Amino acid sequence: MPDGIRVVVFDVGETLVDESRMWTQLAESAGVTPFTSMGLIGALAARDEPHQKVWEILGVAPPPGREDFEADDLYPDALDCLSAARDAGFTVGIAGNQPAGAAEHLRALGVDVDFVASSAQWGVTKPAVDFFARIVDVAGCEPHVLLYVGERLDNDIVPAATAGLRTAFLRRGPWAHIHTLRADAVRPDLQLDSLDELTSLLTSGRGGPVGAMLAVHGKKQADPIRSDLRIRPPARTRSPTARRGTGHRHRHLGVLTTRPESPQHRHLDRARPTHRRSRNHAAAQL
Repeated sequence: MPDGIRVVVFDVGETLVDESRMWTQLAESAGVTPFTSMGLIGALAARDEPHQKVWEILGVAPPPGREDFEADDLYPDALDCLSAARDAGFTVGIAGNQPAGAAEHLRALGVDVDFVASSAQWGVTKPAVDFFARIVDVAGCEPHVLLYVGERLDNDIVPAATAGLRTAFLRRGPWAHIHTLRADAVRPDLQLDSLDELTSLLTSGRGGPVGAMLAVHGKKQADPIRSDLRIRPPARTRSPTARRGTGHRHRHLGVLTTRPESPQHRHLDRARPTHRRSRNHAAAQL
């Protein structure tokens, strides 16, 4: 079992912030209907193309940059989850592909975390692995004790795991729903339908903050996430406490769990030698 989670870092768009208002305003500024622009963005997401290409397809100049975040832009579960993480003893951060000034805008909305960083501030954008290396550097920890929470496989889950971080896939927003339908399985460490679920894990009290975060593997196996993106898993290592024949080993992005054999399996293992002896005895009598 890897070391317990000590740091939780959140993406911004569609993780903490509902971007519906922003995209509506951008569409109206460009002189197109929100429905048209959002439909094209969904098509681009399905084709793994940059969403900024929407203006080229529409044949219009990209509109001016978006306005500041507003309080209503935060998802209802965002602030509670951030507060719960800090109250549970985790170091909490926010880092995403955001323009200059995003950190100040978020803090003005009551976001109280240990650090806020953006791609504009660092000069590197996701999905570059260097972006996640910067997160680890700012957090001052080892990669495997840091959980990154995001809603995209391509920008968040895969590159974060490649950088050695633990990952939580939040299934909301257009990219999350599209990526869930992909062809090949990619498994994060956690899979969430809301930040309320993460808050429940953080405050469950099952073995403290570390136990609460890792207990999900025994409590609820994450459903397969379908994606055409692949991750090479870390090299397998044998646990010093694992014994041959005593369980099954499962690895999801470096997480090792052991499932004990069922009583039925133990019964069959004891029964097989008896069955062979009875057949040999019968043959001897013939």
